[in-house]
Amino acid sequence: MMALTLAFEEEKGTVGDWQTRFEQVKRSILETMEQHAEQPLLSRRHALTLLARLPVALLGLTIEGSSIPLFAEELLPLCATSIPACWELYYDGCIAEVQKTLPVYHAKLAALAAQPSQYQRQAVNLASQAYQLSSQILGGQEDFGAALAHCQQALAYARRADDANLQVAALIFKADVYFSKRYPFYSPQTYQAYTETLPLLKHASPLLQGRLYASLAESYAYQEQEQEALRYMGLAQTIYPAEPKADPAFAYTGHSHFSLYVYGEGRTYLRLGQPAKAQQALERVDALLPKTGGVRQMILAVRQAEVAVAASDLERSCHYLQIAVKSAQQPGSNLHRSHALEIYQAMPPTWHHEKPVKELAELLHE
Repeated sequence: MMALTLAFEEEKGTVGDWQTRFEQVKRSILETMEQHAEQPLLSRRHALTLLARLPVALLGLTIEGSSIPLFAEELLPLCATSIPACWELYYDGCIAEVQKTLPVYHAKLAALAAQPSQYQRQAVNLASQAYQLSSQILGGQEDFGAALAHCQQALAYARRADDANLQVAALIFKADVYFSKRYPFYSPQTYQAYTETLPLLKHASPLLQGRLYASLAESYAYQEQEQEALRYMGLAQTIYPAEPKADPAFAYTGHSHFSLYVYGEGRTYLRLGQPAKAQQALERVDALLPKTGGVRQMILAVRQAEVAVAASDLERSCHYLQIAVKSAQQPGSNLHRSHALEIYQAMPPTWHHEKPVKELAELLHE
């Protein structure tokens, strides 16, 4: 990237020349990922980081006296590749790397989205995607006010783009922030955000429909409306795509069967007082996840601990909380640590004299 930027400043060339150079770099990165598949953590992180930062250097180069990036039209397809790479980095646990990159996307895409042009709609679409990811990161840091503000910005861009998928995705993330803010208590604003998506659902992709139904199942379970919870669980199970990665919304949401099993089944059954069924759902998703750490592993460990406490299983409760707390020691994982602490505090008082619980207490208060 540094070499390309220096060359750009020194040489002359057509838009096509520079776009070709970037496409060559992108292909090389993807080929490297495939060649080093046996080292998924190292090669994947390095490759995704390069993809995430690919257009950043040129986005920073503007026409004199203007906020519009040079070659804006040609850079947008690169952003369409790079923002999904940011999402993958986020789920892999590389939160700091993503947070360094996102402000550039916010500023430059906002500038492009404000200017009438043939590529304005695409800029608006990508800006919504970038703000949705920011809301997730800020929510994980327990900066809920900023997270909600970014959700609102993402929703505003999604409405400007007139894109039902983007709007549904933004509203789901908004509901997630409200839920996290009130954890472990139910938040009426969560349900309100979910219901705002209902008029849009007929235009949304199967993945987003399934993700929403999974969340509604959990929401109704919190309200102790068992029949509605089970109905939405059934809808989620029916419509969820067999291959989420093939869904058009996957690139900028990362929703997968993880969401179905953890929220639509695991947490729904837990709130309905059926921890054995909740445990079975979480075991299914545990078998699907790579054991390389990341955001999903943290969330799953917390949920497994929550179910284990509900099932009065001291050993499994401590085991999963140990995993969750150690995973949440990385920057940007405040929320997961707070959830782990809430679950620890919900343990029966009779457990507190047990050695594993004492060790867990020490770990939590380090």
